[in-house]
Amino acid sequence: MKYRLSDGSFSHKKDDASNPSATMQTFYAMVAYLRMREGMTPLYVRDVNETKLTVTYGDKGVLSDSKSASIDGNNINNNNKDSKNGTDLDSGYADNSSDKNAGKNSGYKTYAIIILLGVCLAVSILLFVLKKHWKNYLFVGLVVFTGVIIIIFTDFSSPENYYGQETVKSNAVGTVTMSITCDILKDKEKNEHIPEDYVVLKTTGFDLEKGETVYDILLEAAKKYNISVEHEGSSDIVYISGINYLYENDYGDLSGWVYKVNGVLPSVGCGGYELKDGDIIEWCYTLDLGNDSLK
Repeated sequence: MKYRLSDGSFSHKKDDASNPSATMQTFYAMVAYLRMREGMTPLYVRDVNETKLTVTYGDKGVLSDSKSASIDGNNINNNNKDSKNGTDLDSGYADNSSDKNAGKNSGYKTYAIIILLGVCLAVSILLFVLKKHWKNYLFVGLVVFTGVIIIIFTDFSSPENYYGQETVKSNAVGTVTMSITCDILKDKEKNEHIPEDYVVLKTTGFDLEKGETVYDILLEAAKKYNISVEHEGSSDIVYISGINYLYENDYGDLSGWVYKVNGVLPSVGCGGYELKDGDIIEWCYTLDLGNDSLK
């Protein structure tokens, strides 16, 4: 309630101006809490096939006057534009948690560790010659240990080595298709990163391995077709803040990227949506938290 303004709306930052997305999110949270406290059904209820999300307004245990949810599956947030501190695949960093092919270009690691150990040996010899205290050796050892851990658990590659790579899947259990579009911007001022036809990726097929998510396929497409992707978070709660240098909030507080699977906006983030054979993934730029992508 510290974010509540005098007109009843809410701000995204304390003592900031009214923000429509923050107000909407706050009221959804209040309604969800009220329903839980009074023993009603949850605010969000999936159908038996777990494909359609409904917002419930009925009494206890009754699903009446249900309507399609207006909350997108990519969990749109409205951080200020300076919060774009997610991972940009153009930087050459491959996310270990989701990209199943990360580390294939990691031959540099052995050489990096050898060089680090060589530097450690040289410094130790110098400390011995200078007759330094044993604590100096301990410090050098800690630095080297930290360096080795960093080298082992991170993967770096140049854009030339990262992009254009085909992901080989020997245990494919099916196929899915994915497209990335921003045609909602046809009547908006165009920038250099928006394609002429508003299609970042036309409908393209991908082999599917068991357990792969929408996020996995997005990273695969980014690598193969040289598409910039920026994300925040990891694992099931990863959030896509930018695709092809087109970011959330670029066209208003409610703008950003959402995804649909088989025409439905899921209620989980793209890192938590496990795919099945034949699924159709659509990434769409939205101006209204995904509502316009349902039209």
